Amino acid sequence: MVGNKKNNVLSLTLQNMDSPLVLMGRGERMFPLCCNTAFVIEALETSDFQFEYVNIISNRSLDDGRVSMKMPEFPLLFSHERLLGGYDYVRSLFVSGHMADLHGEIEK
Repeated sequence: MVGNKKNNVLSLTLQNMDSPLVLMGRGERMFPLCCNTAFVIEALETSDFQFEYVNIISNRSLDDGRVSMKMPEFPLLFSHERLLGGYDYVRSLFVSGHMADLHGEIEK
């Protein structure tokens, strides 16, 4: 679970999502503003994952929460409020043909 006083906005944002899988990135889902976010969106959609997307540019407090928790740069993928990883994590699963392994992470 994500949560402490410094990153309350990040935690509350994740708690209010309807989907257990949440991607936070730069720009809109249909128009991402960085190539890493675009890749993760494409990998998830190509692999038929249902996920919610949060544009961190519209809420600077989300980035402040990420920094306070010493998380990697966006995009960040969460399952049930737990950080799974970012671009490198999803890319390694996608390139190796193991995106289905992500279903197991979501079930935990």
